[in-house]
Amino acid sequence: MATENKSLDTRLLLGALVGLKNGDFSVRLPVDWTGIADTFNKEVKKNEGNN
Repeated sequence: MATENKSLDTRLLLGALVGLKNGDFSVRLPVDWTGIADTFNKEVKKNEGNN
């Protein structure tokens, strides 16, 4: 897994989590957030197909 020294935008992360909690399965995190975004976006996509 590649690691970079980028700061995490916690407001963007919170917004995506709140969107997901509220049933918005179109939310995604930036793909350059390796690890965090990969996992989050895969889970959202799984849930998107179930609704």
